[in-house]
Amino acid sequence: MYTVTFPGNLTQAESALVKRGTIQIAALLAAKITGRGLIINDGDIEYSWDFILVDASSDEQNTFDERLLRMLSDYVHAGFPDAVVRYTKHEAPKLSK
Repeated sequence: MYTVTFPGNLTQAESALVKRGTIQIAALLAAKITGRGLIINDGDIEYSWDFILVDASSDEQNTFDERLLRMLSDYVHAGFPDAVVRYTKHEAPKLSK
């Protein structure tokens, strides 16, 4: 789960920019690492997302998690240097065949 916390309220335009940019970065990174799909779930709070790589190996998942955290941090901090970007590791639900 990736979570971004801002010190104040964002405008509607800023909020949309953060949300769209985050999803676009995750989708592009998933395509580059695995060439397969990405499941995107909104988190429980406004600026949180759960990204699940489809049929990814543990190495691919770890690479994705490390690179996405770095890329999201760079993206968010470029406009909001006081924001806090976190990644919380958890077990994704297994999709049975």
